[in-house]
Amino acid sequence: MPRGRGADDRARYEVQLRESAHEDLERIYEYIAETHPLNAARYVDRIHRALESLSLLPRAHREPPGLGGLGVRQVIVGAHRALFFVREDLRRVDVVRIVHVRQDAESYEADLREALG
Repeated sequence: MPRGRGADDRARYEVQLRESAHEDLERIYEYIAETHPLNAARYVDRIHRALESLSLLPRAHREPPGLGGLGVRQVIVGAHRALFFVREDLRRVDVVRIVHVRQDAESYEADLREALG
């Protein structure tokens, strides 16, 4: 039985990037663009596509190492991890930070705790 558009819309989550995530994307772009401008645009676009995909199954992604218990999840894109919370009550995904996979969790844990409210 085909599902109507309304059913698909109800299954989706809204994906919102916090200001800190927008700033992270700008820094990532600027860093790569110093030597490879075209690659920078492609890479940031790849991150955007991965973030958009969170609207379907955000809970399919696991918690990042070292941050268990906060309820934060991650999606890995290339050398970066996007850290996000799933807000079931609002059917929303809040992307808080986008960091290099080698970056120490202590450097962004405060941002994640603040996002919890």
